[in-house]
Amino acid sequence: MRKQKGKERRISRREFIQTAGSGTVGLGLMAAGAPLLKAAEKMAASDRIRVGILGFGVRGRQLAMVVARTSGAEVAAVCDIYDGRFRRAAEVLSGKVEMTKDYRRILDRKDIDAVVISPPDHWHRQMTVDALEAGKDVYLEKPLAHTIEEGKNIVEAVNRTGRVLQVGSQLLSSIHLPEAKELIQEGRLGRITQVKARWDTGSLIGAWVKPIPPDASPETIDWKAFLGSAPYREFDPKRIFRWRCYSDYSEGLAGDVLSHLITEIHWLLDLGIPTRVATVGGIFHWKDGRDVPDTLSSVCQYPEDVILTIGATQANGYGDQVVQILGTQATLELTHRGWTLYEERHAEGYSYVVEAWPRELREEFYREHNLPLQPQRTPPEPRRTLASFAVPSGYDSTTEHVRNFFRYMRTREEPLENATMGHEAAAVAHLINLSLQKEKAIGWDRDKQRVVS
Repeated sequence: MRKQKGKERRISRREFIQTAGSGTVGLGLMAAGAPLLKAAEKMAASDRIRVGILGFGVRGRQLAMVVARTSGAEVAAVCDIYDGRFRRAAEVLSGKVEMTKDYRRILDRKDIDAVVISPPDHWHRQMTVDALEAGKDVYLEKPLAHTIEEGKNIVEAVNRTGRVLQVGSQLLSSIHLPEAKELIQEGRLGRITQVKARWDTGSLIGAWVKPIPPDASPETIDWKAFLGSAPYREFDPKRIFRWRCYSDYSEGLAGDVLSHLITEIHWLLDLGIPTRVATVGGIFHWKDGRDVPDTLSSVCQYPEDVILTIGATQANGYGDQVVQILGTQATLELTHRGWTLYEERHAEGYSYVVEAWPRELREEFYREHNLPLQPQRTPPEPRRTLASFAVPSGYDSTTEHVRNFFRYMRTREEPLENATMGHEAAAVAHLINLSLQKEKAIGWDRDKQRVVS
């Protein structure tokens, strides 16, 4: 732990480079004590990892490019349901890359070691279970699953097959989190009882109103393959390219942006699924046919005596993305750009109360507490910064997260963000949405692992 008591402590660029030299930045604390998986031999460090990309949309393309830039790995196949994405894949990926609309063809290939699964959420369970049973390791985009039961199915499949599965909330691999957790474990914050978190956006893209390719049509898109297990509907390109707007395919704000924050908070504070969740919200701004809220706020109560207040809006981006962990001794504020530790002041404003007492009692109280008989009201000083860390410019946690996945594949270590962690974070998102849908607080029984009224 690098710190200086009473002074702001900012880790230098030089220290960052020294830490990052191994290519596994900030992972000493993460990997400690990680159990080995029960299946498969370790891969040799020299073995080239061949990857299939299942879903080459916005996130799938980003992850494919990270794989392509990573030494010792390559993209060998791409699956999607839109022809235009195959043309884009051919533009950005070198070498012989198979293109297919049937993901099972990729799973059947013996030379494919792992798959990146990044289609709409309603396809996560089926593709993941099929991939695990086909002997593939899996990098699965968050949220883990479309429902709580589907999440349980994935956890069971990982345990049964012994494959490596890492969930794709990339913030968990960011360089700034391990030391933030150390601050908490060392007691620098004191007793933590409340966490406040938000992720606000004010743009079209942030509200999932994404452009639709001009050639989108039943001729260029396999509509039936897109729908999968979702209810049948007539062809509508908005449902493909703006799929997060619809509950048939996504968990909306809770499953998209809030699941990142929930994963981070759970790891930092060693929390499980909350036992009570209450949510309010609705479609207040984007009256565009979507059926998931554009604004919501939820309160989650954990049996660890912690309350999480978490929310998001797509109508204003002023708040951006932040987590505030409130302790009796300090407050830790985290963003994707770093963290800051602020002191908690305990100066008591006695005069506010005792000025209502008779003079002799006031003076007696002030003398007993060694206070001036004529206290002066002074404006409070700004909170002091006790320590801080800024993520270096250009640092990319997604790249780190993908490289960590490959490291877990080679060592067969249990990933930091494994199926259980992904399931618990996704379960909170599901409970948030269920509370909003039913317009009441929702309970969760940790022992029986089920929703209770």
